[in-house]
Amino acid sequence: MRLRAKICALAKRFRRAGYRMIYRRLRRSGWQVNHKRVARIYREERLQIRRKRRRKQVIQRVQMPEAQWVNDCWSVDFMSDALTSGRALRFLNLLDDASKECLELYADTSIPGWKLVERLDAVGTFRGFPSFIRTDGGPEFQGRDFEAWCKKRGVIHITIEPGKPQQNAFIEAFNGRVRDELLNEELFLSVQDAQRKAATWKYEYNFERPHGVVGEPPALFARKLKQQQKEKSLIRTGTN
Repeated sequence: MRLRAKICALAKRFRRAGYRMIYRRLRRSGWQVNHKRVARIYREERLQIRRKRRRKQVIQRVQMPEAQWVNDCWSVDFMSDALTSGRALRFLNLLDDASKECLELYADTSIPGWKLVERLDAVGTFRGFPSFIRTDGGPEFQGRDFEAWCKKRGVIHITIEPGKPQQNAFIEAFNGRVRDELLNEELFLSVQDAQRKAATWKYEYNFERPHGVVGEPPALFARKLKQQQKEKSLIRTGTN
């Protein structure tokens, strides 16, 4: 009875410990007991660990939207690089499909789901939120944080099919520019250094360099789109 009580006490204290771990703890504390006996008592007391099942994601397959106006659709992706120390570095890339404007180019050693939605909210606060957001099937886009953000902001999440990056062609083309012109050209001494260089590159991309598709810097083209959208909305309102 003392052994059974001890096993139950250990299982209660170390809730993720299996019978093997409890057996080793018993042996270290001086108990002369066979591991088979510990396993039997462990099962009889129903102390087995409940395995966390991965929540199955429901991927929404809808027709790819044709972005005509600012905030019709955002595309988002991640890129990997490293600091000079060898520590891993990740970049969050966010693009407006219509204007080709870089909305976010954020660097950090890790970008979990909560930080992803934090950055998306930071962008949406000053420019509004999109109707659609297009991503691949990465784990950051399957978590509860991102799913809750989409629901809260009324954003339709579009997941491209596995192995078909061409379905997210805008962000893939942008990633190529970032790789060639930033990641391959710069050394990043720290996260702060990477963020500073990313911000400089982002400003030059948005405000100084004409984009090959839209013919002018994306930020300037975005202003024209917003003005055209506003005028169209006024005409429609006047007609009604």
